Amino acid sequence: MQLRVNGEVISLDFEGGDSIGQVLSRADEVLEQTGSVIVGLSLDGEPVDPESFPALRDRSTSEAGIIDIIAQSSSDYRAKAIELFLNLLSIGARAVKGEDELWAAFMDNVAEFVKDLAGLFPADELSFLKDFEDTIASSLAEGLPPATGPRTAVAVRIEGLDTVFRERLAELRDPVSETRRTAALYEAEAKELRELPVRLQTGKESEAMHTVIMFIEIFNKVIRLLPELRKRGIDTDSIRIDDLGLEAFHATFNEILRGFSKAIEDRDSVLIGDLAEYEVAPRMGSLFSALKEALPQ
Repeated sequence: MQLRVNGEVISLDFEGGDSIGQVLSRADEVLEQTGSVIVGLSLDGEPVDPESFPALRDRSTSEAGIIDIIAQSSSDYRAKAIELFLNLLSIGARAVKGEDELWAAFMDNVAEFVKDLAGLFPADELSFLKDFEDTIASSLAEGLPPATGPRTAVAVRIEGLDTVFRERLAELRDPVSETRRTAALYEAEAKELRELPVRLQTGKESEAMHTVIMFIEIFNKVIRLLPELRKRGIDTDSIRIDDLGLEAFHATFNEILRGFSKAIEDRDSVLIGDLAEYEVAPRMGSLFSALKEALPQ
């Protein structure tokens, strides 16, 4: 049996007794390591659709001549899924304003989207989608006219999700620019870290917590961007922050952020000030300096 990916023969260890499903599972693992996903399949020139695959899966490789796999960058594939979701949100924005002929179709399409494409999204994005689906279901159960409570809740969720997923799309489409933008955002807001003790001492707890959340989100955004930078040929493995590789830096900084969050909960303004000035801010600064140095000029 011959195995081809996008028309090119690939070498993959398998034995005559292996099933086609086993071979495809190994191919999927190899492709995943290169940042690709299988989006199409054919056997001896005949396309294999999802409905016919179960019957094919257990057949021996000795019964197959050529298996052709169509693979696509997982980032591009996920980006297309996000674009589809953003189009759904634009339809939803019209539906909540009273275009009832769109309302039922919109709700059905969101449910189908979550069902069919959930596997493409990481846990945090999937939770957004599930929560949105629940919000829509609640609106349907209420059966109230447009522009009243439930539909208003859907409209608010649409606005928030549009912002979140446009940002995620930008991370996939142009991770280099997004990294530079995130570095500039941190540099512009870094002084906010040093204001935390003062805000707590003056009763501005909500502002202080907002600042903590913002910087945790900035760090999480960097973690999302790193694999995308790697796919663009940037040698992230060689990046060093305070003599630590990225993985080790991530582990140590996560511990600091957990302590930072606890200090906020305990309203320990002295510890918050020390962590912000001597731990969080310097490490964030070092992280972005190292990232900017690694980016193409």
